[in-house]
Amino acid sequence: MLEFNEYFEPNSLDTINSYAKRMNEEKQSGEVGFYHLPLEFDNLLKELKTCKKHFENKNYFIVIGVGGSSLGTKAISNFLQCENIDFLDNISTINLNKIIKKINLEKTLFILASKSGNTVESISYFRILVECFNINLNDLHKYFVTICMKDTELYKFSIENNIKNFLINSNVSGRFSVLSAIGIVPLYFAGIDVLEIMNGARACLEDENISEHILNLAYTLTTKMINKNYVLFTYCEELRYFNEWFVQLVAESLGKFKEYKRVGLTPISLIGSKDQHSFLQLIMEGPKDKFVQFIRIKPNNNSYKIPHLQGFETLENISIGYTLDELLFNQAKSCLNAIVAEKIDASEITLDEVNAYNIGYLIYYYELLVSACGLMMGINTYNQPGVESAKIHLKMLLKK
Repeated sequence: MLEFNEYFEPNSLDTINSYAKRMNEEKQSGEVGFYHLPLEFDNLLKELKTCKKHFENKNYFIVIGVGGSSLGTKAISNFLQCENIDFLDNISTINLNKIIKKINLEKTLFILASKSGNTVESISYFRILVECFNINLNDLHKYFVTICMKDTELYKFSIENNIKNFLINSNVSGRFSVLSAIGIVPLYFAGIDVLEIMNGARACLEDENISEHILNLAYTLTTKMINKNYVLFTYCEELRYFNEWFVQLVAESLGKFKEYKRVGLTPISLIGSKDQHSFLQLIMEGPKDKFVQFIRIKPNNNSYKIPHLQGFETLENISIGYTLDELLFNQAKSCLNAIVAEKIDASEITLDEVNAYNIGYLIYYYELLVSACGLMMGINTYNQPGVESAKIHLKMLLKK
């Protein structure tokens, strides 16, 4: 379960309720597909159960995908400490060599995820792996599954070569796609409880209380903080890659041209307690151009207890008797208290434990929040023309 606390001035209910109506209209229109993913899970689960029978001997899974095709999946797998899944999500010869050394081909399933079906990084990795392991074209279906939109080049290639393909709808933006086949397929194969992830997301979808909180926060971010900084301060090492997904979700969705103006929120990712010893100084005494949101997790009973050791009496001893988790939990609260005392707007999310339900809820919460921000800013939240421009320039550079 999750708890939410706000440390900023609430906004008029009349104001935010008008946006609630617009957000509901967007959801009901069917033009934005991520809204309905928690309610459309059953068919995908049936498809996965049938497909898994063909890959029962696989125990190592490699996601080949970039940006929205991998960041959310990586966030969830890292949070849940899944150890049998790796990612080729950035161009890196060093990382590729590390992964290749771990591969037993007969035990490995490659999951090639590309919504467009033609992502240059992903297709390049695919070509290299096929050649590296000397995989015959007729045997690709034994080692690969694909995820893409229908009628793309990758979809056609998969059908022609008998490779199992999972579809993602065109109305699901890549960075909002982790609860679609893009994320659920690799997580399911890797043994994660995807049903509980979806239960968490569905609970967020149906929680009327959280809707008011999201709209209130979104209005604060898009009025008081527009063109400023949105800091996510997570006190949990397991959320490191969640922070990376958050950065993409906010930056790619909200950094846009609005008529002739440039608008957006700049996402900043911090991990506690490490970043208390660096970036916190800027928050506390630098420009007041930051909204800070904390995520902390209640202490685990299995955490190490900090002991008293004879002869160390002169060293800092206030943590003696607490566990490491209790120390971290209290550091998060102390940092929040210090920021609020400086009259810096903030909010706090507390998770009761690390589990699939909570990460599913958290994913959907941020998707709703960013969608609400986009509506309030009057922009297209779901496109990325700036990113597409860079892709065009790359094709021009590589053209022979």
